[in-house]
Amino acid sequence: MLYFAHSQVQHISCAVGLCLALSAQLQAAELTLLTLEGDRIGIIEAPDPQTAPGRFLDAYYALLPESVRDQALTLRGQLKQLIPDYNVAYTAADAAELTQVKSDIDTLMAGIHAIHAQYFTSEVEAMLDTAIDAVLVLVGPNP
Repeated sequence: MLYFAHSQVQHISCAVGLCLALSAQLQAAELTLLTLEGDRIGIIEAPDPQTAPGRFLDAYYALLPESVRDQALTLRGQLKQLIPDYNVAYTAADAAELTQVKSDIDTLMAGIHAIHAQYFTSEVEAMLDTAIDAVLVLVGPNP
């Protein structure tokens, strides 16, 4: 068991508060301290992500290890299956259903973004995000 004098506790809580404040400032500024992209996949010749987003994604996903490619394609397929549910909920103004579908879409997108971040350079990652957005043809605003 550790015992601290009152002045030590004040110092510790001040240090924690300073760290939390600094952390919040760094998050707000989105400051990148270090970027490592050593063996990530860079730009290749591929279809335009705006006009042929599915083929663009397929070209990059073909470069992934098979198990990761299968995971990415499964997530993308599940995402496509949610589009009609989103459109119906949005059109019907069903807030509860819309919230659930948006939550499911966010979960799938997080998985897709994690794969993109792990295997592709930041430049390619941004293009893949553009392609994913183009694939999501929704009636309402994108979640």
